Amino acid sequence: VKVQVRGLVEGSYGSTNALMRDDLRTANLLPPTQPYSAWGYAGSETLSSTALAVTGNNALVDWVLLELRNANASSTVVATQAAVLQRDGDVVDAATQSSDLSFPNLSAGNYYVVLRHRNHLGVMTQAPVSLSNTAARVDFAATATAVSGANPTAISSTQRLLWAGDVNADNKLISDGQNNDKNTILGTLLTQPDNTGAATNYQLTAYAVADVN
Repeated sequence: VKVQVRGLVEGSYGSTNALMRDDLRTANLLPPTQPYSAWGYAGSETLSSTALAVTGNNALVDWVLLELRNANASSTVVATQAAVLQRDGDVVDAATQSSDLSFPNLSAGNYYVVLRHRNHLGVMTQAPVSLSNTAARVDFAATATAVSGANPTAISSTQRLLWAGDVNADNKLISDGQNNDKNTILGTLLTQPDNTGAATNYQLTAYAVADVN
């Protein structure tokens, strides 16, 4: 089956031009291979130097993880693929930059479509989507697209944005108390080798989940 996906992440989004920033790419911080091994994903997707050289609206922002889930059990993942996000929100194949994302081992049918990012809350379609060898389009950035959950995304004008800040990957945004995300960010900053003064406003220059913007 094939699917086309579009989405926007809050941390990189600029409301003035409705595009995301490609700061990681321009700083040469985007890893050449998919970064979701820590999440238990064992895919071997890689980026080419040609893809990393693209500028403009199709410049790469970051890696994302796309999941298809069972139509009768939305918590059951049946297929996963790491892909890359472009500034305009298109999710494309890491190797070919095609917007048609293929899952060749799946039969045509209905699947929940999920878009996830390493330090944002993921988003899932409210209902299963009919998928076949003709790519269906799921635009998670459009407010008209029905998605699962209460307040499932941030909203900027007419655009949906994945909520920023889930740095401990527990599918929750917590400011204070147990399992909060704030302490993970602070701990990352304070333990940087060149942050000798333990400054809390240290500017992180790394591909790290604590870098939510």
